[in-house]
Amino acid sequence: MITTMFGHLFTSLGAQLAGVPPAALAPLLWNALLLVGVRQAIRARDRQLESATGGARAGV
Repeated sequence: MITTMFGHLFTSLGAQLAGVPPAALAPLLWNALLLVGVRQAIRARDRQLESATGGARAGV
């Protein structure tokens, strides 16, 4: 799902940014990858907390 979403995003952006050098887009790609990684880490942490507390969510 994420791959498809980024594929559509980059396809539409690619048409608009055809004249932009790849080095200018690298920070945007890096930020997107970091965001995905952080979201996965948060979800993994939440799953561990839920299993450790028997399904109760901490802090809610």
